[in-house]
Amino acid sequence: MTDQGARAERAQTGQEKSKTRWRRRITVAAGLIALLAAGLVLPPLINISRYQRRVAALMTQSLGRPVHMSSVELRLLPLPGFVLHDLSVSEDPEFGAEPILSARTVVASVRLQSLWRGKLEIYRVSVDEASLNLVRSARGRWNLSSLMLGAQPALTGGGSRSTGAPVMGASAHFPYLEATNSRVNLKNGAEKSPYSLVSADLSLWQDEPGKWRVRLRGQPVRTDIEMSLGDTGEVRMEARLQSAAELRAMPIQLQMEWRNAQLGQLSRLLFGSDAGWRGDVTADIDVQGTPESAQTRARLRATGVRREEFSPAVPMDFDANCNFRFQHSQNALHQLGCDTAIGDGRLHLKAELPGNAGEPEATLEVQQVPLQAGLDMLRTIRSGFAPGLSVAGNANGSLSYSQPAEEPDSRTTKGTLHRREQKRLADSAKGIEAVPTKLKGTITVDGGQIKGGELKEPVVLPKMVWTPSFVPGFANGAGLGTKFTIALGAGAPVLQTPVQQTAAPSGDPKSSRGAAAPVQAIAVRIGVGARGFDAALTGTAGTARVRELAYGFGLPHLDAADGFTGGTADVDVTATGPWIPAADVAASLQDGVSAANAPSPTSASAKASMSAGRKSRLSASTAAPTDLLGRDSVSGTVQLHHAQWKAAYLARPVDMLQATITFSGSDVAFASDFTYGSAKDAGKDQIRGSAQVNAPTNCKTGSPGECVPAVQLRFGSLDAAVVQSALVGTPEEKSLLSPLLDRMRSSEKPKWPEVAVNVQADALAIGAVVLQKPVIHMRLKENEILLEDWEADLLGGSAKGTGRFAWASDRPDYTFDANFSHLSATSTGALIEAKWTGGPVSSSGNIHLSGLTPKDLVASASGNLNFDWQNGAISTTTGDEPKERAEEEKPRETKSEESKPADTKFDEWKGVATIHGGTVQVGENTMRVARRTLSMAGEIPFGGPAKLAFASKSATRRGQPDRTPAVK
Repeated sequence: MTDQGARAERAQTGQEKSKTRWRRRITVAAGLIALLAAGLVLPPLINISRYQRRVAALMTQSLGRPVHMSSVELRLLPLPGFVLHDLSVSEDPEFGAEPILSARTVVASVRLQSLWRGKLEIYRVSVDEASLNLVRSARGRWNLSSLMLGAQPALTGGGSRSTGAPVMGASAHFPYLEATNSRVNLKNGAEKSPYSLVSADLSLWQDEPGKWRVRLRGQPVRTDIEMSLGDTGEVRMEARLQSAAELRAMPIQLQMEWRNAQLGQLSRLLFGSDAGWRGDVTADIDVQGTPESAQTRARLRATGVRREEFSPAVPMDFDANCNFRFQHSQNALHQLGCDTAIGDGRLHLKAELPGNAGEPEATLEVQQVPLQAGLDMLRTIRSGFAPGLSVAGNANGSLSYSQPAEEPDSRTTKGTLHRREQKRLADSAKGIEAVPTKLKGTITVDGGQIKGGELKEPVVLPKMVWTPSFVPGFANGAGLGTKFTIALGAGAPVLQTPVQQTAAPSGDPKSSRGAAAPVQAIAVRIGVGARGFDAALTGTAGTARVRELAYGFGLPHLDAADGFTGGTADVDVTATGPWIPAADVAASLQDGVSAANAPSPTSASAKASMSAGRKSRLSASTAAPTDLLGRDSVSGTVQLHHAQWKAAYLARPVDMLQATITFSGSDVAFASDFTYGSAKDAGKDQIRGSAQVNAPTNCKTGSPGECVPAVQLRFGSLDAAVVQSALVGTPEEKSLLSPLLDRMRSSEKPKWPEVAVNVQADALAIGAVVLQKPVIHMRLKENEILLEDWEADLLGGSAKGTGRFAWASDRPDYTFDANFSHLSATSTGALIEAKWTGGPVSSSGNIHLSGLTPKDLVASASGNLNFDWQNGAISTTTGDEPKERAEEEKPRETKSEESKPADTKFDEWKGVATIHGGTVQVGENTMRVARRTLSMAGEIPFGGPAKLAFASKSATRRGQPDRTPAVK
């Protein structure tokens, strides 16, 4: 065969193969088209409704529960099966009447192999947007166990057939159940609980007869409250179960994880309300055993844990691993063991929680747990606690909780028990601890040191031993307590006041150096429990050191507290409260801090205040259960010795030999005698008095004007010039451009805190005028002092009125309104160097002044005055008569006639006067003398003498001009 023939033969063979391939492709395509046409055309033509009852019976036998549907459709593609509409699977009557499963559309897929065998077998049931009810009966059984156990006979292939017509020769096998985008509801009997899983995907199937697999994914929610669904996290579960006579005996292997849950929404989910915590939570659970007795391993991790009110500098992270055996019938946890790593240390908990079978027992081991971890934890629940502080030291030890103590003898009377309870509370108030029998063991803290923050020097903590103790207000009185003493070193030398320096003997070396420095030490008692804390501090320390410690542990900075310098403080303070204050008192606590930001002075006698402080502490101790319900309570006293107090709006510091600060549940009180004045001239230009201040701490938001500190000041005799220098400095200081007045003349005007002040004095001298027993009620507001009312005895009568002091430009500005009643005419006339006698003088008016010096005040004075004088007399001098009248009567006059003094008496004189330019200008007025009516013109300079002249308002009967002489 030639090459040409071979090539022709190969070409013919290739063409035949190509034709064969095309014929096969066409045949397959035709088959597919025919099958697709059959899938699209035949199902509507087949009347499957007549098989609806048989399909329902098959589903009933497969699930072991009655199944109902409204209609059935045949589906051939992509796989043969049935589409069921309005499917419902009935519930076991033991668990209620509501269907266990309901769905609008269900796809039941048929196994193809069963069709070749002449049988019909449903191998998969798929539902979307279904509703599944998981019900727990009053006997503790679950409907899921009834469903699974009811389907058991069919699962093994030996199930009994329905008593009705044969189901197409089918043998029922439990199908693969899957639900997507569905809802799982939890119920207790007939009552639906608020807990549900939404957007749930659920699968339930068997690997082989009697061996179950369950897979679940969903988002937990509560239906009775509004929730942020994005923060409840996602639950994933996968379980393996094996058939048994009842569900609680089924062997189970379960792994569950809860991811991306937020603590706030998690607490709303579990407890119905937001507990105020923030942070991310992850939980992993592994269960091996049976529902009745399951060995469980759990891990709980939380990151960024904090309170919702604030963001701490170091949020807390938590990671705990626990193992226990759960016993369902007794609701008990056996062999519980939890480990938590904290820094380089760890906590290990061992416990037996027998549930209904007895009392719990537990042991907690503490190994090298750093104190810093405890401080960080406190910062997550207490805003601003110890900002910037760090603490060194570790805690070691163990605690055990055992069986309760024996009950008291039945013969003990109720009265005896009541007296014992009273004694226990009284002993607790005195610091005597009663150790409960349930809690035993000790925790020891070594190497403690506090530093940083507001502390200028570190505080070294001694060895602390925490032991079980009785803490008032805590559950069962059980808590942990410790006592220790902090040595703070020697105090600063006691500064002596100018009065002390003057009184000290000149040869005494201490007269200029001050008294010996006392030793500083604070004894601390602390009790902590599950609900809150109880603490007490007693001892002596320098004033600055006490303030430093208070600020270091987070107390707010107060201008009043910053003003104290020098001296020492005797501290005796008790504090109790919950770990987390209730939400309804948080605002009032914050307002109380704001109200306390005021100047310091308050209470009368130091001894009385100390006694009141002790009574308040005892009362607070016995009332601790109420305080711990949601409010912090601080009570006690701080007694200052040889201290000074300085404010920016005062020219000099206030010297205090002894002062007492008293704390109670609702306010802070201060009491002290004080001396204020020049250090150069001891005893001269000094103010001595006593001060009492009460600052409320339980103020409510929205009422700041009704919640200001109240100050009471009591003085002997005062001079207005000295009082002015106390506020703004003396004129001499002004001329010397003192730093204080320089600041006042700048844009920074003196700002007083808002405070209500009640001032009383024996006498107040304003130039030549002396107010006797003045009482002033005023209110300080930044650059303004409002005299709400004032009253005093004046010139044999009385005076009262209002006033205002403020800064205008660079000088003080004064405004007064006053009413004067029954003033002595003689005393009033003496002020203007005039001889006045007769009845009382009454007047009312206002005056405005500004400036620092008397010259400035006189020059700036302006105002109006209304006066009324009954039955008075004014001394006059004859001779100064009008010119026309003098020339008319000149021939009759002789040089020997000289002026003679005379008195002008009147029945009534009233009118108005204007104050301007340092004088009082007499305006329109009327003087009634018998049947004549006169008027007076002239002026009265401040300090006198008066220059007045009479003029007739009506002529005599003869028509002659009135010749009333002038008055000097």
